[in-house]
Amino acid sequence: MNKMACLTLMSMKIRLSRKASFIFTIGSNIINLSVLFFLWQNIYQPQNNPDNLVKFSTVMTSLLLANLLFALTTTKIEWSISNEIISGNIISKLTFPVGYLQQKICDYLGSLICNFFTSFLFILIILITQFSDYVFVSSAQLVVVVSIILSMIIMFIFDYLTGLTAFLTESIWGIATIKVCLVSFFSGVVVPLAFFPTHLKSLIQLTPFWYVFQTPIALITQKMSIETQLLKLLPQCLWMAILVVITMFVSKRALSNLKINGG
Repeated sequence: MNKMACLTLMSMKIRLSRKASFIFTIGSNIINLSVLFFLWQNIYQPQNNPDNLVKFSTVMTSLLLANLLFALTTTKIEWSISNEIISGNIISKLTFPVGYLQQKICDYLGSLICNFFTSFLFILIILITQFSDYVFVSSAQLVVVVSIILSMIIMFIFDYLTGLTAFLTESIWGIATIKVCLVSFFSGVVVPLAFFPTHLKSLIQLTPFWYVFQTPIALITQKMSIETQLLKLLPQCLWMAILVVITMFVSKRALSNLKINGG
């Protein structure tokens, strides 16, 4: 446990030492949220939305919560795996007294903490100050926390599985880009899923993408009984278990195909 705590702390220090990247991330988040706000504000002008079927505040709350969770859980672990394989540093990582999966978990935790200050905190302040009336967590605080933790685990598995493809391809630019697009689009980060056609929503609900962010968003923005809240967690738990099994299988196959660069 002490070893993993040290690795997590080291991951944080590495990211915090890159001051330019730290500042750039904050700036890019401000620009991204500004564009998002003015885009949907323009869409929701009276002449564009005369029936007002979905309120602007509801849309923005959903988008901000999805972006909040996306910003918190996106750590680009897959890129570090690819870089280690390309550089040949993977061999030293595999000889650590801590397993490779545990190392990446520590990297992920260190990145999560850094993301809290660069992205999560900023979006959270906007939600609390501008859209607090549309967020209800009166009796679901614990369930919301559990749901967010499950989302973090699922997102880590997505990133780790994407990174494992580098054992076969080395470069993962295309695969990583596809992964980001799928998660962003099918999790409601770009467009609220309420605007999707019914048939498409039904298909997305068969994938883990729906439950990554939509489950905690529903728990935060909707009032429901404790039984309903717990039932909401079941699909997340199921997908987490399925993805863990897939990860264990793929990890063994990936390590057996490892090729070391350098020398």
